[in-house]
Amino acid sequence: MDPTEKTPAGLRIEDATGETLPGWLIVHNILIPNAPLTLADARERLLRHRLLVAVTGNGVVGTTTVRPPAAGTGEAVVIARVLPEHQGTGLGRRLYEAALGQALAFAPARIRTCVLSTSQRGLDFATRNGFVEVERYTLGDNEVAFVELVRAAPPPSRPPGPTAMPTSTVSARGQER
Repeated sequence: MDPTEKTPAGLRIEDATGETLPGWLIVHNILIPNAPLTLADARERLLRHRLLVAVTGNGVVGTTTVRPPAAGTGEAVVIARVLPEHQGTGLGRRLYEAALGQALAFAPARIRTCVLSTSQRGLDFATRNGFVEVERYTLGDNEVAFVELVRAAPPPSRPPGPTAMPTSTVSARGQER
């Protein structure tokens, strides 16, 4: 994280619950006004996807959605959203990393994300994190396009610990000692 970024004080990142789901919904609808959801839609997503919320004393200020890979795709979807007044604080990075960790539990070959074409910050963030654009589309009569981006899933990290030492060594002459 950039040392000049200031994450909001008292920040908690936690699973969305029935109690925090209305806040998740508000953040979604503020940032994705061309595809608003109802509370019933959000409840249905809570059953199918993994949803996180970033909560401060001011309520929910950021969210994530992780969609498990659909059969045969090998792609998990990771979406992080942060209210404009909290962007540039490092919160997006923290949310993305938390969501990416959840997605990697599915062992996908690729990670996909979706960003509104009007969100230059979101597109720049995705590009900095190795995503490349693969598709643009609109929903219904909307004029603002969704941009689908994809990247290879990072390899599983190795747990920290000692490196295995060989049980024998070989001398310069090729003889085992």
